[in-house]
Amino acid sequence: TDVQRDAVSKSIARWRGEQYDHDLQRMAYAALDCCPCCERGQEQRRAMFCSQLVAQVLIDAGALPAPPDGAPANEYLPRDFSRLWGGTIENASLRKLLGPSHLIRRPKNSWTGMYLR
Repeated sequence: TDVQRDAVSKSIARWRGEQYDHDLQRMAYAALDCCPCCERGQEQRRAMFCSQLVAQVLIDAGALPAPPDGAPANEYLPRDFSRLWGGTIENASLRKLLGPSHLIRRPKNSWTGMYLR
């Protein structure tokens, strides 16, 4: 809907320019859903890895449930948003919530997003 698109746009504007999180240990914790000791709550960090940013935008827009009803953004992996089986709780919940994923083809490969600056 237009309301959801507006909410996504506002969230993107809010998080644009945030630092990329290079901490591999934090990224690994997102993949380790094998036991409760590996689960991490929402951290008060500004740096994010790619799938964490995507999840946070979708949480802000109301497309994904926010904690405590859903996983924190730092628990999502790139494969959770793909068409591949991810094997995580987040992947399973996304498949239920969003339904089947679809490949989007761009009309040309020259888009850069530089006009957003």
